[in-house]
Amino acid sequence: MKKICVYISFSIFSLLFVNANNSIDSLYSVIHSKQSNDSTKIGAYIELSFILQSNPLQVLILEKEFLKFCQNIPNTATKAYAFRQAGNINYRAEYYDRAIDLYFQSVRLYEKINDPVGVLRTYNNIGNAYTEQGIISNDSTAFLKAIEILNNAVILSKKHDTLSIHNLYNNIGNAYKELKQYKNALSYYNLSYPYYLKRKDNNGIEFSLINLGETYLLLAKETDKSEYYAKAMEYFMFWKSNYLNSSNNERQAFMLCNIGEVFMLMNDLQVAEKYLNEAYSIAVKTGKKDIRKLTAYQLSEIYKKKNNVAKAYTYMNIYTTLKDSLQAISSYKNMQLLQAFYESERKDREIETLKIETLEKDKKNAELRTYTIAAFAAGTFVLLIAFALFYLYRLKQKNNFKLKQAYSLLEISNKRISDSITYAKRIQSSVLPDSEKINKIFSESFVYFKPRDVVSGDFYWVGETSEHKFIVVADCTGHGVPGAILSMLAFSMLENVINVKKIEQPAKILLELDKQMISLLQQQNVSKQDDGMDISICRIDKNNNNLCFSGANQNAYLIHNNQIQTLSGSIFSIGGFNKNYIKEFKEITVLMEKNTMLYLSTDGFADQFGGKKGNKFLVSNLENLFVELTRNPVSEQLKEIDRAFLNWKGNQRQTDDVLVVGIRI
Repeated sequence: MKKICVYISFSIFSLLFVNANNSIDSLYSVIHSKQSNDSTKIGAYIELSFILQSNPLQVLILEKEFLKFCQNIPNTATKAYAFRQAGNINYRAEYYDRAIDLYFQSVRLYEKINDPVGVLRTYNNIGNAYTEQGIISNDSTAFLKAIEILNNAVILSKKHDTLSIHNLYNNIGNAYKELKQYKNALSYYNLSYPYYLKRKDNNGIEFSLINLGETYLLLAKETDKSEYYAKAMEYFMFWKSNYLNSSNNERQAFMLCNIGEVFMLMNDLQVAEKYLNEAYSIAVKTGKKDIRKLTAYQLSEIYKKKNNVAKAYTYMNIYTTLKDSLQAISSYKNMQLLQAFYESERKDREIETLKIETLEKDKKNAELRTYTIAAFAAGTFVLLIAFALFYLYRLKQKNNFKLKQAYSLLEISNKRISDSITYAKRIQSSVLPDSEKINKIFSESFVYFKPRDVVSGDFYWVGETSEHKFIVVADCTGHGVPGAILSMLAFSMLENVINVKKIEQPAKILLELDKQMISLLQQQNVSKQDDGMDISICRIDKNNNNLCFSGANQNAYLIHNNQIQTLSGSIFSIGGFNKNYIKEFKEITVLMEKNTMLYLSTDGFADQFGGKKGNKFLVSNLENLFVELTRNPVSEQLKEIDRAFLNWKGNQRQTDDVLVVGIRI
């Protein structure tokens, strides 16, 4: 529900443009028709973007075509509007960096024609995009940028468009809420709420009630002050009295869940249970997994307080299953976005490179022909020589201009690729477990993660079930964007195998991953294609510290009392088909004593060239380093391993992604 208010401006817009009766073919006919004016074509592009929204690659292709069209619009006002809509297409597709860039291009065009209303409305778009970017990347600077931009829009709104100012106040409140500055958020929500009441703007009133109630609830949970619970309840119940029946099912379930949570926190468990059960039923009927997950968690908490262990366990189990399922869906979606970005930009780059090669070839051929003509003419007519030289000069000028244009297009393409890689880094960072999650499961641990490029083919994963904790380290084929795409695919598959399919035996997990990787990369009949990954999976029993390890071309290292024990993985990697052998992954079970250090590593550190002779670091030296590290507290080991790597690498180029994980049991 975080996006519920950010999308107010788009919800009306989508109703105007999304028409299921219009086919893709007919919309393309409008776009390519000479009879269609620019405004009509813009509308067709927008409607197409809604229809294609579920296909990231198709949206990117459409957006590129739309941008070419935008560049050629002669009317500046129409062009400014078109760039704003191009930003909206990227916003809806969650390409926030690109959306912001296009919005700023729109602002510059609106400023050129002195259209302050266009500027402030686009500022509103930019502010919302920064807010959403902050939610995805958990970056407070994005929220601060949103607030700055939206405040600039407020200044313009006071002079030129007072009707927009209250929507801006609402969106500033959203940014402050995400920053957890709840009192600032409330002050802005309270600037817009009375205005909506006065104008009897039901849409504005409803969203204000939701925002005010939700923010008071967050403030109440932060401070545990009864007056904030009372204020949250006041707004929620006012919403219930006036908007319950007119709201859509998703909003009904969300708000009933909020009301139930307030009653639970006020210790009125009977009433809380009633509201939460109602919310849960609506969420089940409508298939809204996120709200069902939230409601299941609250019901589990209620039954825990009521000492109803069976129901508490049932709903906690539902919550965990839904949480894992949603996380897997999110990982898959992020992987799709990343893959779409890369494929689109790769194709663009290939096209531009081909154009340059063709132009250079044409230039050489043209020069050769001209020199031949000039040489022949030189023996006969001096005047013809002069003409030929002049013609050559003009031809070189023309070809150089074409080359300059082509190189300029290549630079633009390279920038887009660079932007997409930066976006890929954000996606990968948001998917990988953060330090809070790792420390919650393994209180004494570190992760040394050093990609060779901006993004990495290595990844790590932590998780737990009712009986086990898991730590996984993997190294996918390649590095950079290709490696990152494969790593996100593998990450998504791993979550699916453990959290959805409920496979908990490390060797069986590897077999299932191998099966899925071969199927995904279509390697069933291709013995030469060896794309895949090396991976270590460690499962630790919560009750007795039993470690069960299985590795695909990777080892694990246990160190206790300065003695190292190497747990060797199987010789096979995940992925890659060979009909001449059947893969088997062995399991090793070890009872770990207290204060044992467990280390997992990809091959990046051991394969790094460095030292005085420029040799590889080697596995034997890495094992010795692990033994030395165990003498230090875990909190210091991360610094020590970074120092060791940088000292060894020296001025050499980093050869591969580097990933080392250490856990003290």
